[in-house]
Amino acid sequence: MHRRFEAVAPNVLRVGDMTEIETGEGKRYLATVLDLFSRRLLGCAMGAHHDAGLVGASLQMAAATRGARSTARSFTATGEDAPGCRRCGCP
Repeated sequence: MHRRFEAVAPNVLRVGDMTEIETGEGKRYLATVLDLFSRRLLGCAMGAHHDAGLVGASLQMAAATRGARSTARSFTATGEDAPGCRRCGCP
């Protein structure tokens, strides 16, 4: 991506984040995936652990929201392609 965060159409670029939330039951983690063009929440998952399973669940929800044949690409925080998404079963 080279730090270019402008999507020209929906379903082209996605961004994700992991947030720690303090609750009365302890820490919880929220993983989210947004469509960069529409800013629509495509997928989210909450759990007790900050791990690949939580990220995979949010990516799978995003794939279900936009369809399994989504043309969007996923990137790491450094802007590289995220091949780990494929290992989680996400398109």
